[in-house]
Amino acid sequence: MIETSLGAKPLPALSKKDPVVSQVAADLKDLLAQFKDPKKGLKIISVKTSIHEKTLNRLLNEENRASYMTIFKLYRYILDENDDAKILDLAPEVIKNYLVQSNPQLLTEQITFSSGIDQELAKNPVFGEIYILCGTGPLSKNELLTRFGHYGLSILEKMLKQQVLKESGFEVYELGKNQANFGPESIINLGTHLALNHVKKINGDLLDQNFMGLYAEGLSDEAYKQWLKIDQEAFRKKVALSSNKNNLGPIRAFTFMTTDSLNIEVEK
Repeated sequence: MIETSLGAKPLPALSKKDPVVSQVAADLKDLLAQFKDPKKGLKIISVKTSIHEKTLNRLLNEENRASYMTIFKLYRYILDENDDAKILDLAPEVIKNYLVQSNPQLLTEQITFSSGIDQELAKNPVFGEIYILCGTGPLSKNELLTRFGHYGLSILEKMLKQQVLKESGFEVYELGKNQANFGPESIINLGTHLALNHVKKINGDLLDQNFMGLYAEGLSDEAYKQWLKIDQEAFRKKVALSSNKNNLGPIRAFTFMTTDSLNIEVEK
């Protein structure tokens, strides 16, 4: 089973006394104190963590609560640790509790959640698709060869070496001990790839085969927040349904959800 969302569980309203916001800001300040020039330090942290400078400034000024994935990125750098399961052991208690509450993935000692695997998923759609397919059930070498050709076999060898996959039977594969905690890039890139390659447009005419939807409107700030909340709740319900072993079966299903604001000006 693979599941991820950057807002999988609703969280309490943000306030200046929010302990998570305060802890992140305090740890960021301690990190910046190690640099002679804080502005240059912020740029370095931005590059090393792949978190935008504007986002870091907002976190530093306690203006926003970071998503769980942003906090993982930040604390990987602070703690010099790329295994997200180990970050839970090393992070301050308030951060650990937030990550456990917010992250739909179950982080265990038996599985290493590596940022390097997430980067592979973001940049290589075949790597990503094989990863998803093996997360929804066993995948045979013949099935892989039929879908991806000999290039797929080369990716399979790479994934086996990285222990992203393991052999569960003769030439049959499933997810291995090294897995990914999806970030924004891998969610968008892989989600778009799956939508383009697996959504069956012809089934859009039938209510019980798949679901597609597109809607846009000018909203108030409060209505937009309600939209996000509706998506969070819907995603959480899907995860809860698939977490029940009685609901597992042969259909390799995926869901890709995103809601955002439209840009008129070009982002720099």
